[in-house]
Amino acid sequence: MLESLGYRADSVDNGQKAINAVSSQAYDLIFMDIQLPIMDGLTSSQSIRQLPTKQPWIIGLSANAFSESRNSALSAGMNDYLTKPLKITSLIAALQRIPIQQNPIIDHSQPPIDLSVLSSLEDSVGTDNLDELINVYLEHSAQAIATMKSAFQTKDFGKMEAHNHSLKGGSATFGATQLSSSCQALESICKILIRSNTHTEEDINKIAILLENIEAQYNYVYQTFQTRSFDSLLF
Repeated sequence: MLESLGYRADSVDNGQKAINAVSSQAYDLIFMDIQLPIMDGLTSSQSIRQLPTKQPWIIGLSANAFSESRNSALSAGMNDYLTKPLKITSLIAALQRIPIQQNPIIDHSQPPIDLSVLSSLEDSVGTDNLDELINVYLEHSAQAIATMKSAFQTKDFGKMEAHNHSLKGGSATFGATQLSSSCQALESICKILIRSNTHTEEDINKIAILLENIEAQYNYVYQTFQTRSFDSLLF
């Protein structure tokens, strides 16, 4: 269900492995089963909340629909609670409740371009062809963003998702990791809205923030490619 909504998901089979996964990689969202072997979901969530890492949104999962179970989950540090068997409508509603934090639009601690990705592409196509492909990518990306902004005004989420998908793929190909990541987040929201055929004011605000991020990150990528400030490292 998550993959059909545009999310990438990893899975582990006990609470200790969940802690290990969060310790080694940043996750935006965790679905935490309450009943887990080795370490249960409540204990695992409490431990994750003590980690000095980026804190994920945690949604508890249990077959127990009693209010006491929900309260226990929230007290353990979970943000939301769903009962099994899980329905797609309940999943979509829970995903729509997740706020988007208005973090800095550009993370300047991270380079705008992953040079290892760009170097691999250069090995495949050659330096001259890479320069030409970069120019094509920048032009098509600018057009895609303009189309997405126009589609957003008319709430055409299908058109927005289609052009965003193209932008995400192109950005990943050229190592624009921050931009591709923001496109991934927007793709997930658009797929949810297309699937549910409805949207809230909060959904609109989330998309507006992501579009602002995407445009700012594209401008950063554009400036980097135009100045070729990575030349000494790459070519």
